[in-house]
Amino acid sequence: MKLKIQVTNDSGVRVDIKEFREGEHYEVLGKRKIKLLRRVWFLWNGNWIFINSGFIYNGASIPKVFWFVIGEPSEQKFALASLIHDYLYMMKADRNQADSTFRKLLDWAGVNGRRVALMFWAVRAGGWWFYR
Repeated sequence: MKLKIQVTNDSGVRVDIKEFREGEHYEVLGKRKIKLLRRVWFLWNGNWIFINSGFIYNGASIPKVFWFVIGEPSEQKFALASLIHDYLYMMKADRNQADSTFRKLLDWAGVNGRRVALMFWAVRAGGWWFYR
């Protein structure tokens, strides 16, 4: 699956992005609270899906005990992957595909391979709790 990510700019036009940036695309309100500042569009299974600006999500669900190994939930490199993953879970999209998309988005953001694998297997092992 090829990733295609767009945001709505100040003029209301959809533009491709190569990086999801704090302050421009989202705002961190707390360690586990992030607010989307612009509408995000992503191509998923051949369909464009959008998430409206103002959407609040919790960032990556990383237990605090693992922050020193993986990073904090609101880190920029996890922001887009956790946004889309949380949204897909909320919409009850296919869990396997949502988790696979999460992994691809972490790669897209430049997260190193070990962290990507660790975070992917963590959502596979514990994601069912949030997906129910």
